[in-house]
Amino acid sequence: MSITRSRHRRFAGQADDEAFPTIFLNAELGLDVGQNASMVHTRATSAYFVNSSGLLESAAIDVLRQNYDPANLAAGRAFLVERVASVQGELQTEDMSAAAWTLSGTPLVSTNTTAAPDGQTTADTVEDDDPTQFEGFLGTVVTVGNNETRSISRFILKDAVPKTTRFCLLRCAWFGGTNSSIDVTLDTSTGETNSFITSGSATIVSSGAKDHGSYWRLWITSTNDASGNTGLRSNYFPAAGANANLQTLSATAVGSNVTWGGNNVEGLLSSYIKSTTAPTLRSADAFSAPGLAAKISALGGTHFLKWRDAHDGTGTMLSVHTNATDDSFDLSDEGDLDIVDGGVSQMSQAGTGVIDGTFNKTLFVAELNNGKLF
Repeated sequence: MSITRSRHRRFAGQADDEAFPTIFLNAELGLDVGQNASMVHTRATSAYFVNSSGLLESAAIDVLRQNYDPANLAAGRAFLVERVASVQGELQTEDMSAAAWTLSGTPLVSTNTTAAPDGQTTADTVEDDDPTQFEGFLGTVVTVGNNETRSISRFILKDAVPKTTRFCLLRCAWFGGTNSSIDVTLDTSTGETNSFITSGSATIVSSGAKDHGSYWRLWITSTNDASGNTGLRSNYFPAAGANANLQTLSATAVGSNVTWGGNNVEGLLSSYIKSTTAPTLRSADAFSAPGLAAKISALGGTHFLKWRDAHDGTGTMLSVHTNATDDSFDLSDEGDLDIVDGGVSQMSQAGTGVIDGTFNKTLFVAELNNGKLF
């Protein structure tokens, strides 16, 4: 059977004004079942992506995002697909002076001092100026359950201050049971990070700092223990220590930095979600091919859709189950478009080879650029 490719594919140097409102699927079934099917993308909410200028931009409802790596714009764009919806629980993500933030000590805040990752002058300068205590910002309390995994993140402006002078800290503060603090620290001059468990028995899933142009996006994903912790806060300390190991915390450290866009979401890291006075939903991306179910219904049996990864040229395959009564493609089935390693949207291989012993001769193939970095 020959494999046909998507009618639309990203090529290096392709003009930015070439919109991709629809991916076209050419279905070669090995049987004569009709003409090509148009695959339609939907998403019930707006969602952020990185545009060709390296800035965060909000895509309207149903618009398929074409994402750039802000640290390497020359690499071109790729589709950004998030199969899982995400609710952002952190309030006032772009205003550290708001009442939603509880102060630890008396840190200083100067609002709207610097251009943020979206190009707007809404990033805040925060400072720990007291060498006798830790000063920081305690985020919105989000209700959690035993063994729940959550990701917290924050954009921090790059600067020339080394870790031996001052490093900052982002903390997953689980509480309500035995309590647990999961920390990630950042050298704002190099992007070096260190993650560690300061207290309790919650565990670290992943952490790091994504190069986001003039900013770092610092994140840590951790999993609650089973002790009955019922809440999670995302806490930020602009000066948590001053040493080479990025782990020994010290109240004597002082200093400032510029920060913006804190997020607290269930599961793995999401693309940025803005919130003000209430939690905000970013819906999942979904695909359907109107009329395709009718075409395959005449074939009978069970059928699978396979995506071909066109971005890295490896031909990685993603298996997705479909059937004769539903035009939609469930991206949570045999294989997933997933977000792993804190912001890298990759092709996963949950259904490799023979899927479940019922693989029929029907094969749908489309080329889809796998999502890049947020």
